[in-house]
Amino acid sequence: MLYWLDMNRGGNPLRLDYSNQGRLWARTDGIKLAQISSRDDEAFWFPVAGVFSSFLTGDFSKDGRMETWDRPCVEQKFVVLDGTLRFNQDFPDERFKATWKADREDIALKSVRSEFEKEQSQVRKTASRRRIDETLKDADEQKILLEASAPSREKVSNTTVVMLLSGSLGIVLIASYLLLKRAGR
Repeated sequence: MLYWLDMNRGGNPLRLDYSNQGRLWARTDGIKLAQISSRDDEAFWFPVAGVFSSFLTGDFSKDGRMETWDRPCVEQKFVVLDGTLRFNQDFPDERFKATWKADREDIALKSVRSEFEKEQSQVRKTASRRRIDETLKDADEQKILLEASAPSREKVSNTTVVMLLSGSLGIVLIASYLLLKRAGR
């Protein structure tokens, strides 16, 4: 894997290339970073938009290697809606243990949830509609491009789906690690 990191903004990735035997399997690029403040007013840089592209066809060659195209077979845009990320919410350590019961809420969690829901209603009224319209427009454009591309007519195997999901999970884990490291945990 190759990483393009922005060391001035928390070491966040701006681009990731996943390759195997010199062949590009997937790429995440166009990553936009936004500065997000935590509850204790500490600022973090966090990826809030980008594009994930897979070059895998889902087929294997005679020598057992995964087949790829020279252009993306799948493109997925991701966007984090304004106001939906929260950091340092003062949850007790107990909350993050495997023994914690999901049906049991403490007062701090109820308070944060209530505050978050109030803010979310405001966010939904303003930014969400605009973002949804932009996303739908992008989806329509992607649909036209996808219908015109030859790779889109090929089968996508379960292996491809698993690899795409694994790559996305990797991005989230890297970003989480960097945030925790910066927060000193």
